[in-house]
Amino acid sequence: PELARAWLERNLGNRPIRQANLRRLVAAMKSGNWRMTGDPIRFSNSGKLIDGQHRLMAIVESGLAFPCVVMRGLDDAIFDVLDSGASRSKADVLFTEYGLPVETAILLSSIASIAYHYDSELYSFRSSVTKESIVEFVRAHPALIDSAIYTKANLVRESPCAKAIAGAFHYYASALDPHACERFLERFMRGIGLSADDNLLHLRNLCYSARSARRPLGT
Repeated sequence: PELARAWLERNLGNRPIRQANLRRLVAAMKSGNWRMTGDPIRFSNSGKLIDGQHRLMAIVESGLAFPCVVMRGLDDAIFDVLDSGASRSKADVLFTEYGLPVETAILLSSIASIAYHYDSELYSFRSSVTKESIVEFVRAHPALIDSAIYTKANLVRESPCAKAIAGAFHYYASALDPHACERFLERFMRGIGLSADDNLLHLRNLCYSARSARRPLGT
């Protein structure tokens, strides 16, 4: 446990802790059911811990010692493609790369996925997109990060459409007219300044009805 605690000090920029996974590992260690599978604790050539934080934290919390395979001197760039017991999601990789709050990284992942599909003319949004593709897409279109930050900070949870859709709209519309884009989102997403005969109020009500009924919005 002392060595695990020391190694965790090298845990810089790793993905968010998955508490359920951590509790599962601690329980397995305390009950004697944890087994070494050969999946290594990995360190980069700069000395950074790039894989194994959940196992090390579980060792610290359990107070028990366990043998582990250790690999050192790996290229820092392999982090994006590493998968361990709890697979890294697109949001995990974006969280690590940009240092965003967890919820903003999750929102950025969803916004970027919508924009990636739209730019690729995959309008059903149902095709499988790898996390590597999404990360490269965000790197090439950094305005997506601004849209995620704006959407998370300014748009309410209970709204007529998903925040990711509003964020994707912000990404495209703000490139044309930032003021008009934010004004539209304030009116549509938050209902600010709408009158009873406003067509946008009618659209809001239609979207709320479709969300609550979990059905597609009709034409």
